[in-house]
Amino acid sequence: NVAEVFSAFLYKAGSAERKVNGIDLAGEGGMVWTKSRTSTSNHRIQDTVRGTSASGHYKNITPNSSGAEGTQGGITTFHNNGYSLDNSSSVTDWNNGSNNYVSWTFRKKEKFFDVLNYTGNGASSRAISHGLGSTPAFIWIKATSGSDHWYCYHTSLGFSKNLKLNTVDPQDSYPPVSATSDTTFTLSGSNNSGTPYVAYLFADNSSELADNQMIKCGIYTGTGASVGATVNLGWEPQFVMVKAATGGGSWAMFDTMRGIPYGSDNVTLFANTTAADQVAANWLELNSTGFKIFNGNYGNGNTNNVNYIYMAIRAPMMKA
Repeated sequence: NVAEVFSAFLYKAGSAERKVNGIDLAGEGGMVWTKSRTSTSNHRIQDTVRGTSASGHYKNITPNSSGAEGTQGGITTFHNNGYSLDNSSSVTDWNNGSNNYVSWTFRKKEKFFDVLNYTGNGASSRAISHGLGSTPAFIWIKATSGSDHWYCYHTSLGFSKNLKLNTVDPQDSYPPVSATSDTTFTLSGSNNSGTPYVAYLFADNSSELADNQMIKCGIYTGTGASVGATVNLGWEPQFVMVKAATGGGSWAMFDTMRGIPYGSDNVTLFANTTAADQVAANWLELNSTGFKIFNGNYGNGNTNNVNYIYMAIRAPMMKA
């Protein structure tokens, strides 16, 4: 059940310190991505793998920045049904003032998501073991000890292309990964000797039975027309991330908790910027089998002849 492995959770600053989203992070592991919806502030990712700092907070890393991981504020404890935050006034990016926040939680689960860390050894080719239980479709890799980009492999672009999560840049020819399997991925970059890295791995369930599918990664081509591409997932999504691959554009993120209304503007956050929720053009609409692209020549989602990669997570299903 997707509700056991993914959560889009909304909360107000100063509310109860413990965030109960139903996800077992203490027992299974995973990561939490947090962003203020109402203020200009950094995105923050914390996970169960990199551990805590001397201050007792789980180490955080910033998707919209090339900087090293931080040790201040945020999550202090992972629970079997959510997590607890430090609610002091110093943690602006998690729980401060009158701000509203969203957190996306990804639990470690075969054929859905995995997180791991490793230390670079300088080799030009190196296999890294993972626990995804299927071939990764989307991989984000970040050096945690210094300034470096977030390097991203996406199955639709193959092993010759790379995207950077912290920039608007189109794809380039410096791929971080040269091969993938259901047990390993092979590095062709992001392996500097002695440098610590974190890797986030996402699956694609296209080969699974329809009832077992929870996540899909794919690609579509913009048309520049008032009605664009139709993406058929086979089910209705609750979370969609879109990025222009062959053109510049931000990493647009949507979820049904913040709102993907039919016939009106989308509520959008961009992974590569500090901006608050944007009420952007009505260019993505959900349906029972996927999503559809609209709104003419919209750069972040529908420029003519530009290829866009996406990751979509299924809406919660009724459990037998």
